[in-house]
Amino acid sequence: MTESSDWDVPGWPVIAIELSATEVRVNGSPLTLPAGVDLRTAAIQSAASTAQTLGRPVRVEATEADGSMFPLIVAPNATVTEAGPVVPPQNSRGKLWQRRSAGSGGRRDRGPSSSFGLGPAPVSNNAVSVSAGTAWAEPPAPALASPPVPAPTPAPTPLPAARAPQTVPVPAGGGLFANEPTREEPAEANEAAIEQMPVPSTVQADQIRRIEAALQSGHTAQARHLAKALDGAAEQGGDVPAAIAARELLAYTALRDGASDAAAELFAQAAMVRAVHDRDTGVGGVITLKRWAWRLTQNAHYCWLHVDDPETAYSLGPAVIGAYSAVGAETSAAAQAARAHLDELRGRLLAG
Repeated sequence: MTESSDWDVPGWPVIAIELSATEVRVNGSPLTLPAGVDLRTAAIQSAASTAQTLGRPVRVEATEADGSMFPLIVAPNATVTEAGPVVPPQNSRGKLWQRRSAGSGGRRDRGPSSSFGLGPAPVSNNAVSVSAGTAWAEPPAPALASPPVPAPTPAPTPLPAARAPQTVPVPAGGGLFANEPTREEPAEANEAAIEQMPVPSTVQADQIRRIEAALQSGHTAQARHLAKALDGAAEQGGDVPAAIAARELLAYTALRDGASDAAAELFAQAAMVRAVHDRDTGVGGVITLKRWAWRLTQNAHYCWLHVDDPETAYSLGPAVIGAYSAVGAETSAAAQAARAHLDELRGRLLAG
């Protein structure tokens, strides 16, 4: 590995690699590797796959178990060069690693559910449905004639509608992803406001196509990895709607990859940021299902209900309830159902 001039490598995405004696994480998620595989080599190959997707080298921050961080540049062919001096260990780095590695407080990467690959699930009167797509708006031709994830509430792959309590509102209108208001809408809904959906750049559109292709072929882990790269780049880009859309897509790929807990948290984050952005840009009021923030909140709720571990689910409850508060729906039937579910989880934990 040699020192290299790096002025021609963009500052995004920055891929975070974390190494311990027994595990390697890329952008927060552990890599599943066969026995005998070198952890560093596997991590670099993972970064190289992102570089191949982008068609250029990418920046990497590789953190050793002691907290030392090595800024690197990884080329599509997995060639590694140094991008700066080593950053010495910091207490915050060690705490971050411990938090991500600790028991049920960390992420659980379960295998994908087979039901996600099936056709449209029927809408029942006791189900909450999740919109499967993101809010990327269709850009003008010829940049992307047929966007893989149209806006505002597309459903490239339907999700199963099940296990939600009857107290959670159900979309009216019959369709699993219908854009109709719920029977129990938030109060003070602002129907007149028109949302401007973000338009993906050429690079983003290509990444979205690759993510959709991976999902359609059943490679959910790959889709999630690509979505993390898109999310990281969008977050650094300064375009709030684009960052929210990327976070929504990351949440959806996490759900498709079997990580309902991660999906719930990501959807809730996106909902709260969108609600604040709506108020900052003069939309104000509370959002109905026709609006983006409300849909994101419902998606967070749906995913939360599919978290099996009570302790993990309990830790996510405040995020979901907080999303309802952020959109001004803290008194809605859905929010009340969320609080009831949190109380149920608390009771289960206290009962041992």
